[in-house]
Amino acid sequence: MDFDAFFRSEHDPLLRLCWAMVSNREQARDVAQEAMCRAYERWDQLREPGSNPAGWVRTVALNLVRSQWRREQTRSAAAVPVVASYEDPPCTDPELVAALARLSNRQREAVVLHHLLDLDVAGCAAAMGIAASSVKAHLQRGRAALEAALGDRVLTTEGVA
Repeated sequence: MDFDAFFRSEHDPLLRLCWAMVSNREQARDVAQEAMCRAYERWDQLREPGSNPAGWVRTVALNLVRSQWRREQTRSAAAVPVVASYEDPPCTDPELVAALARLSNRQREAVVLHHLLDLDVAGCAAAMGIAASSVKAHLQRGRAALEAALGDRVLTTEGVA
């Protein structure tokens, strides 16, 4: 696969991941663009047999988001805006967006990767750089917090039903 084909297939899911994590369209675009630029710079290594370029670029994006969170925490204790506009948001339910924003960073990562990007636990663990058992714990706690916030409604990729 050449980089253009990779970009076409992975950019939109990566952008949805970033948007769900930072809740800001411009920041999401910046993070996704930086992750894709880094993938382009290492494309010769990433396209080798046995490599997982999609997983690699997701991990880079999550690391960039974590760095951004750390910078924001040191700059200000002010709350990050919860809802932002986006042409094709990963979730259209404002209650779910607000509930996701109240989760811990790791819980939000696990829930977004598993439920919005449909990654299995092993894929989430690889993207997050943690053990599968830790992913399961973050998912369980995140789901419990979402259920407490949203009641008995079902979590879907479109929001809550």
